Amino acid sequence: MTTRLLTAGDLIELESGLWVVDIVQPVAAVLDPPSGDVRQVVSWFDVAPPAARGGWPARQVLGDGFSIWTKESGIGPLVRLTLDGIASATWTDDLLLWACHPGVAWCGPRPARQVLDHGAAAVPPREMEEANPSRLLRVGADGDTTSVRVNHPVRSLHAADDALLVEVEVDDESGRRRRLGTDTSEVIRATRWLRLPRDADIPNFIGIDSHGMPPGWAAVEESQPGPPTFHRFDHEAASAARPWAAQWDIGTRSLRSAASAGGRPVVTAEHERVVPRNAAPLIDVLALGAPPDEVTVLLAADALDITGHCWPLVPRPLDTDSYLQQVLSAHQDVYGAYLEEVAGGSGQPDMRNLRTRLVGDWPDTVLEWTFTWYTHPGLTVRHSIRLFDELGRIQKPEYAEVHLDETLAGGGLPPADRARDGILDI
Repeated sequence: MTTRLLTAGDLIELESGLWVVDIVQPVAAVLDPPSGDVRQVVSWFDVAPPAARGGWPARQVLGDGFSIWTKESGIGPLVRLTLDGIASATWTDDLLLWACHPGVAWCGPRPARQVLDHGAAAVPPREMEEANPSRLLRVGADGDTTSVRVNHPVRSLHAADDALLVEVEVDDESGRRRRLGTDTSEVIRATRWLRLPRDADIPNFIGIDSHGMPPGWAAVEESQPGPPTFHRFDHEAASAARPWAAQWDIGTRSLRSAASAGGRPVVTAEHERVVPRNAAPLIDVLALGAPPDEVTVLLAADALDITGHCWPLVPRPLDTDSYLQQVLSAHQDVYGAYLEEVAGGSGQPDMRNLRTRLVGDWPDTVLEWTFTWYTHPGLTVRHSIRLFDELGRIQKPEYAEVHLDETLAGGGLPPADRARDGILDI
C-alpha cells in the first residue's frame, strides 16, 4: 500500500483527548486539545472492513465520555475502543449502534422502510410486518448484553443525562404525509416517546403503557429515522456549525464537521477537491479562537502517516482485467453524440481532442478523460476517476459522465492558473 495519511472524519472529545477518526480506515489519532500534539494512534484493523462500494449503513461511531464505540458495518461486531485498542467486541445480531451512556452502548433495529403512497388522502394503516415488536440491546463496557423488547417500531434513540429516550412509531390518525412530487407522498407515522431511567433495572419489555411519556412530549423537535452514522460528511454537525463558523476565515476550505474540545470549537475543513475523483480528500482539523483570525491548525491534512495501522490490500480481484476492459469500452465514446449535437447546432463544438484511456496499475488504475475546452484555450483538461477503492476492491465508476457533464455545464472548471505543465485537473 502506498503512504496513507490520516483523513479526518468524526471528532469526539473524551477524557483521554480529542479523538480524530479516519473517514475510511480503522484508525484514530488522539490529540492533546490545546496543542494538537498526537498523544496516541489507535487502530482496530482486526475488525473486518465493511463491504466494498459503501453499503448502507456506513460506519457508526459514538463516544461515551471515556471510550469510543464503533460498528464498521451493519453486520459487523460492535467494538469498544480505549487508548489500548479494542477493549471488547460484541455480536449484535444485525442491530445498529444508536446511543451511548458512560460505559454503555445501546443498539437498535434498522429504521422502518420508507412507506410511499400514491394519491390517497388518508394515512394508510400499518402493515402487519411493521407492527412486530422491535428489540434493543444494551451492551456494557465488558461486552455483556441485555435485550429489551419494544412494542412499536423504533424510530430513534437518544441518550439523555438521566435516561434512554426511545421514539416509537404509532398507528393513529395524527400521522401525516410529505409530498414528494406528482401524486407521490411519503407516509410519516405519528410518534410517542418512551423513557427508560439510567438507574432503573433493565426490564424485558417496554411500551407506552409502562414507560410512555404524555402525548405531545418530545425529546427533540423532529428526528430523522435511523441511527447516527458516519457517511463521509457530518451533515448535522456541519449545519449546526455553519452559522457561527462563518465568523472565522478558513480560507478556501469547506466546513465538514464540528465538535467542542478543550472548551473551544473544533472543526474539520476540507481543501478544494483533490483528484482523481474518489481519492481521499485533504482535511485539516482546526481549533477556533477569537474570530475572525484566530484559527489554529491542530492537525494538518498531510501531518500523520497511518499506513502501518490500516487494513491491508485484498488480493488482486480475479476479474480485474475483464472489469477494466468493459469499463474502458463503455466509456470510450461517451461524448461522441454530444459533440455531434453541438457541432450540428453551432458548428463549433465546446469540447475537442477527447481521449479516453486507463492509466496506472492495480490498485491505482484510473479512468482518464483528456480534452480541450473552449473556456480554457491552450490547456488540456484532465478528468480522472479511481476504479478501485483503497483496499484494492472494484469501485465501479457510476454516474461518471453525469458528474463531468455537470461540472462542464455549470462552469465549474478551476481557473486556468491552477494548471500544471499545461494540464488542468478536475
